[in-house]
Formats: sequence, structure tokens, C-alpha cells
Amino acid sequence: MNIWTISIALFIAFGFVGWPIVGSYSRVCGGWVGTVVLTSTAITVAMFSFRQLNSIPVPNTKAMILLLVAGIINGLAVYLYSSKITDTNVPAAVFVVMVSILMVVVAPLLNWLLNDAVPNFQQTLGFGFAIVAIYFLSK
Repeated sequence: MNIWTISIALFIAFGFVGWPIVGSYSRVCGGWVGTVVLTSTAITVAMFSFRQLNSIPVPNTKAMILLLVAGIINGLAVYLYSSKITDTNVPAAVFVVMVSILMVVVAPLLNWLLNDAVPNFQQTLGFGFAIVAIYFLSK
């Protein structure tokens, strides 16, 4: 990967972990955090994607249903995530890292299930390290 791709990945990581930390700092309830962040996210994505969305046909019904179900699951996940990062009994930074590590485990497994991309030895080894990391983070 070139430096530009790595820089974009760094920006994405900052965006993905930045909003929950800012949400925790804001001291408002999780519902407000999730709603404001997802609304502004949707508007931003629509603005940057406008030309692409305008130039290609609408996806077929099956694809739209799959995407809507994924969006509903994501919405519930963001609601729960927002609720936990604003809970003063939950250390926000530790929770964000824990979710990030679990995403690293879930992504290849879901990719295996849906796209037949079998995890390799290094990924399997990484799963083990992730479980150890989750154990230490939960203490």
C-alpha cells in the first residue's frame, strides 16, 4: 500500500474512533449522540456520493433489502454503542478499543460466511491474540 492509502486509512480510523470519544466528552445521552452523528454522516456521504448516485441505476430489490437490513443492524449497533460510550460507568476509550478489536475478528468471519474468503493462518492467529486483548481490556 502506498502512503496515500495509509493516510486515508489513518483518517478513517480517526473518524471512526473520534466520534465516540467526542460523544462521551459531550456529556449528552447516547440517543442524541447516535442520532446527530448518523444524521450528519448520512448527509456527508450523500453529498460526496451525489454524482455517483446520480449516474448509475438504483440497485435491484434484493441488494436494496440486504443493504436496508445491514443498515437496521448498524443503526441498532450505533444506538447501543452510543449508549455505552456515554455511560459514565463504562470507560469510553477502553470500550472503543474493545469494539475495534472485535471488529477485526468479526470482519474476516463474516467475509468467510458471505464471500467464501477462508481466514488464513495469520488471521486465525490474530483471532487468538484478539481474544487475549479482550481479556486484558475487560480487567
